[in-house]
Amino acid sequence: MKLFLPILYLSLAFSAAAQNDACTDAIEIFPSSTCQAVSGSFNGATISGDVPICADGASQDVWYKFTATQQMMGITLFGTAGVSNGFEVYAEGCTGNRIICRNINNATGSGENIQFNNFTIGTVYYIRVFNAFSAPTTNTFSLCLQDFAPPANDNCAAATVLTPATTCNATNFTLSGATLDGPTPVGSCSPNPSQDVWFSFTATTQMTGISVSGSSQISVGLQVYQDSCSGALFACRNMNGASSGETILLNTFTIGQTYLVRVLNEYATPLSTADFTICVQEYPAPSNDLCANAIPLQVNQSCVSTVAGFSGATLDGPVSTPTCNPNPSQDIWYSFTATNATMTVTIFGAAGISNAFELYAGSCGGAFVGCRNANGDSQGETLTFTTLTPGTVYFIRVVNAYATPLSVASFGVCVVDANLAIPETDRLPMSLYPNPSSEFVTIEMADGVQGKANFFNLLGMKVLEADTGFPVDVRGLTAGIYIVEVKSGNKSGNIRFVKQ
Repeated sequence: MKLFLPILYLSLAFSAAAQNDACTDAIEIFPSSTCQAVSGSFNGATISGDVPICADGASQDVWYKFTATQQMMGITLFGTAGVSNGFEVYAEGCTGNRIICRNINNATGSGENIQFNNFTIGTVYYIRVFNAFSAPTTNTFSLCLQDFAPPANDNCAAATVLTPATTCNATNFTLSGATLDGPTPVGSCSPNPSQDVWFSFTATTQMTGISVSGSSQISVGLQVYQDSCSGALFACRNMNGASSGETILLNTFTIGQTYLVRVLNEYATPLSTADFTICVQEYPAPSNDLCANAIPLQVNQSCVSTVAGFSGATLDGPVSTPTCNPNPSQDIWYSFTATNATMTVTIFGAAGISNAFELYAGSCGGAFVGCRNANGDSQGETLTFTTLTPGTVYFIRVVNAYATPLSVASFGVCVVDANLAIPETDRLPMSLYPNPSSEFVTIEMADGVQGKANFFNLLGMKVLEADTGFPVDVRGLTAGIYIVEVKSGNKSGNIRFVKQ
């Protein structure tokens, strides 16, 4: 008889019902801002009611309950060797609405966790912890319930005010505790977000940039609304994936108008508690943004580049017919007075932009003379006009030929009249030898006067700078024709040089 006592005791211990085996005996647990784990056990647990919808082979369950203290809360069920744990959550009773069933990691020792931001504060919820395996177990487990307080700008009505600055003054914010209260407008690039937080700013420049940093835990998106939380959708950006962040750069903002910025967690699941940064950057318009303020350019015998840039530039020029720039996004204006019928306009390239230009005679709305947009990204453009009227003012419209993205790049522009007459008193007597040459040349001026020599290629780009009176190493130049401009004091001169 003694041989059967241990077996009997073991059987009785295993078959004794768990304290919270039935939903009516659910153990109450309490949320905390940190994960405060409580222990549980499947010892003596049976399966009550229908099997979980996400674990049709489950053999046991035990019950817990809690009162929601925040809309966003997290449930973590830690794994235990020999069992695959999972859980369901019911609202307002044991047979209430099932809002969660979690059994993603269906393997021995695996646990489960979820963050959910549609809890109703003050409502009682029931957690059904189950053993997803068909074989019963007496193993223990632990779980915790965490609440996440909402950020101050969780709702649009409490949007955080941002101030545009000339540099990106990134400020740190978080999605921890954030819910979802914004609309999903037609045409939105963010169809299934799970969280949002709100910001506002008043535009100080037409060209404005909004940048949000990325995080390894989130794919952020941006929406911009005009005037109010229910205003028209002005812009939407969701191009990049996790960790990459997003930037909106537009030149159609209205100065003085208020805009609402909605930062989104683009993932429908999981929710995020990640931090991110945001900034609003203003780009003041250049002085020659409008044709009426075109900057006059000095005409020279060789290319003397004037620094130009699209930072802050908008678009105000006409759509010419014919035109080689059908969809520009920015333009700036220059002018020059023709000194000869044949003159060359050069726009230098810059990384990330396709520069192009148009030429008008007499005024901003004058006759269309020509257009140049033959090269691609970073290449720049140059065009020689042969029918200009000396004494006439011409207007150069430099455009960013890309419809998107906008550019803040700097580049150079020049106007060349290779036959520009130099007053006799300003001419500089000089010589360059040997010419042609493949290795070294020497530039000498009368009476041993010293000066500076600049070598320009036929695109007007300065490719070499040197002092006169000394051998100049030209081995690094590509074979071809160059214009060497020499200056000393108020005198100057040009020599044609052939590099072999």
